[in-house]
Amino acid sequence: MRMPIATNHRFDVTGIELNALLYGNREKPPLVFLHGFADHAHAWQFVIADLVDDYFCIALDFRGFGDSGWNPQGVYLFAEYQLDVAGVVRSLGLERFPLIGHSMGGNIAVQYAAVFPEKVEKLVLVEGFGPPPRDPDDFPQRTADWVRGLLQGERKHPRTIDSVETAAARLQETNPHLPDDRALILAGHAVRQVEGGYVWKFDPAHRLPSPHPYTPDEFIAFWKRIEAPTLSLHGAEGPYSIEMMHDRYRHIRNLETGVIEDAAHGIHVEQPAALARSIRGFLEARAG
Repeated sequence: MRMPIATNHRFDVTGIELNALLYGNREKPPLVFLHGFADHAHAWQFVIADLVDDYFCIALDFRGFGDSGWNPQGVYLFAEYQLDVAGVVRSLGLERFPLIGHSMGGNIAVQYAAVFPEKVEKLVLVEGFGPPPRDPDDFPQRTADWVRGLLQGERKHPRTIDSVETAAARLQETNPHLPDDRALILAGHAVRQVEGGYVWKFDPAHRLPSPHPYTPDEFIAFWKRIEAPTLSLHGAEGPYSIEMMHDRYRHIRNLETGVIEDAAHGIHVEQPAALARSIRGFLEARAG
């Protein structure tokens, strides 16, 4: 597969410099891609390779991930990710566009589509199922663990990795269908070299439990407000089947679902060509 060439787009959001990757001709219809937790914008390049001839593709690095800046306080709230999406949309002058998100990026896409329905023409969720069930009784301990983690220097002493190859192997542990060549490309963008080895680029504060986690009940209001036609895609070997999502899906008014074979949670890196075909088919069918 020939990899598309990206240019970096730097922009400021409330004092944090963020990065997005731009692929293709700006005169083409835009597509905006949002990555998942501990991931980065480059992870979309394998999908974008099959779409870039017909679309202007924008892949965002959220704050604290990839090549974007970190929040100095070590706090990352879902509402702040909405600022990141709104920031790249404003900086590029996008009026209306399809929004595509994987995992955490899918949850952020749901929120953005709910809050700014006039912006989102179509919505594609790739293993983006909303927050997991949480016990509110755990929240005090989560807050304590977050405070202690920041005070104890979680960010100052990141865990080192001995090589890019080791990082690639770790990616394959969570993405069982990820081939070696793609794993090395992804790992090369996911780590930076330091004395004694490599570290993941994402802010180590992300490893700490959020003191303000969303619960499924809180998320229902967002699902209900989605106006855009929505496609939700599952990996055949992913954690949730379509049937398991019934209680959540009933809140989305205009929904299609689909399954990508030979894929677990990381559909975008395990089966990028199949995912690109599903995205294209959904966009073109709706356009027609």
